[in-house]
Amino acid sequence: MFQPVAGNVVFGDQTRVIIEPGEDSLQVYYLLDIQNSARSPVSPPSTLALDMPTGALSTTVLGGAPQAVARGDRVTVTGPFSPGRTSVEVAFRMPFSSGDLTFEQKLPLSVPGLAVLMKKVGDATLTSAQLPNVQEREFDGERYVLAQGPPIPAGGALALQISGLPHRSPVPRQIALALAAVMVAGGAWAAMRRPSRSADAARLKQLTGKR
Repeated sequence: MFQPVAGNVVFGDQTRVIIEPGEDSLQVYYLLDIQNSARSPVSPPSTLALDMPTGALSTTVLGGAPQAVARGDRVTVTGPFSPGRTSVEVAFRMPFSSGDLTFEQKLPLSVPGLAVLMKKVGDATLTSAQLPNVQEREFDGERYVLAQGPPIPAGGALALQISGLPHRSPVPRQIALALAAVMVAGGAWAAMRRPSRSADAARLKQLTGKR
């Protein structure tokens, strides 16, 4: 049994990003392939920390290395890392309110080649300066956009621009809420203006006395 030694790890070439557009949010999955090329377990000088993009919700570790933990919008993976491959599966939601969405993921480790796979919904498109090779492919009867690119160094960022997302306009909902507020306010005003039964009785008695 080898004792852990000081060393570093990298993201392997099986690191993937999978995107599934929904009605009002993207479901994003990170399949992280953490590689230790040494023959012994290694302990990096600092904990591997991956901060989710701004706006990400419900960050969760779905599987893989038991030492991977999600707290808020950060996922940490503590060492030591065994020789070979350590897998971590992460998921989060990225909400959107229009047909266009851009988000950026900073990479704490270098990656020799990254692939992003997005399910094709309607006219949705995917572009990225880091992934110039973009094409459409079919997997299991579904259309997907596949984007690939050259190595990205540690500390670099992957920026993804997604356009043509199907979405519902917030205008009808905003109008409905405004009308509901007006109706509630009008009802309250009418209730305040409506005379009570005792006031009606007094008024009737006064009119009867005048007769």
